[in-house]
Amino acid sequence: MDSLDVVELVMEFEQRFELDLPNADATSFRTVGDLWLFLIRRRTGSEPAAHPPTASDPTWREVVRFIAEQTGTPPDDVQWDSLLYPD
Repeated sequence: MDSLDVVELVMEFEQRFELDLPNADATSFRTVGDLWLFLIRRRTGSEPAAHPPTASDPTWREVVRFIAEQTGTPPDDVQWDSLLYPD
């Protein structure tokens, strides 16, 4: 994934979840779990109760679906520590 792919992923993330990401936040996301933590904090204003989330967590399912759609990765292969973009 090149830098243009990352920009497109962030733009799609903002659109899908109806939020605006400051550049500092957008560049700090390294894993799928980072996206989930950001959404939980933004939606609830607090830290999540569990890391990583359970499969029944609706926000986790949303994030997994989003990543699967954007990257072509099978949903079952999207994990908490999956890198959003390789180094």
